Amino acid sequence: MNIGARNRLCSVAFLLTGVGTALLGATLPATLGQWQLSDSRGGLLLLAGWGGSTSGALFARGRLDRSAAVGLTLTSLSLFALSGRRPAGLLLLYLIYGVGLGLTMTAISLLRSREASPAEADLDLNRLNLLWAAGACLSPVLALHSLRMLSIATLYRTMGSVFVLTAAAIGLVSLPPHSLPSRPDAGVTPPLAWAPLRFGLFAAATVGMESAIGSWLTTFAERTTFGVGTAVSANSAFWLGLLFSRAAHSLRTAAWLHTRSIRTLHVLAVGIATALLLLIPSRTIIPVAGFVCGFGLGPLYPYVLSLTLPNYRSTSVFVLAGVGASVVPWLTGALSTAAGSLRIGLLVPALTFAVLVLSAIAIQAAARSSSAVCQTAIDC
Repeated sequence: MNIGARNRLCSVAFLLTGVGTALLGATLPATLGQWQLSDSRGGLLLLAGWGGSTSGALFARGRLDRSAAVGLTLTSLSLFALSGRRPAGLLLLYLIYGVGLGLTMTAISLLRSREASPAEADLDLNRLNLLWAAGACLSPVLALHSLRMLSIATLYRTMGSVFVLTAAAIGLVSLPPHSLPSRPDAGVTPPLAWAPLRFGLFAAATVGMESAIGSWLTTFAERTTFGVGTAVSANSAFWLGLLFSRAAHSLRTAAWLHTRSIRTLHVLAVGIATALLLLIPSRTIIPVAGFVCGFGLGPLYPYVLSLTLPNYRSTSVFVLAGVGASVVPWLTGALSTAAGSLRIGLLVPALTFAVLVLSAIAIQAAARSSSAVCQTAIDC
């Protein structure tokens, strides 16, 4: 089978990882209620899921298309296990679920970044993450309608079947070694080379906020407004904002969006939305703030990937992003239980925003310093 068919299947798989990632937050109220778990316990489940995603990134090596198929299979097996009445080893199953998602996302991202030219990396990664956002946007609606008609166990079994079928398709069309692209680094992972810490902190803060808001917004909205409809619309609005933002940045005709000024506006939008959630959590404000927050976060992670993957060719940014994605939602749940208020718990993403701002300033300062050095060399 040709590379185009493999890439199309990998695109489908990446969309499914978006569905799978957002499913953790979309089904969290049902999970807490069915298994009678506290917010702290729910935070531990999110920690296990996102921590597994971090670990999965470390295993993305060798034949990356096959690594993606293995990741999908792991996620599928954990979903089938979670569909039990009261599954044993709940934390372990969430961990395996996350490992599968992390392995799949990292393998496909590395594969695509190495087959794209450096000039196309930002655009290509935005398009790939656009698919992820589309899947994440579908997940809350899918969960709402499924749980109205079906049990959470049936939803998990159905999603597990979709994941395993996609894994089988990718496995069938995986190219034999002699048919791989001629570039020596396409499809094979080179030795790790850690990117500068500022990029890792930026990725950790961005994905940490994305996972915390995406995971807890449904529960927060349901408790604040006492309405399931508002809860689902708020979570959908968050992922819809992420989707629209990445769609805009994926257009070839929108090169003017890939500028420092526009990225600064995106960061400001995240800060404003977070403040609105904390200060004015109403039935109207929560969905609006969710959309603005998602729209602001949208292009930030693909941006840092476009800076690091072509230059450093390592999984270090994925690992640090996974650390942020696992720790921030967990701390949110832990603080919520300790304070008796999820609104207080959302102070954790607010503090994470401060890390995002500081790391963004460090990245821009380093870029200006590098430009000054280059200019000095030209003048000399």
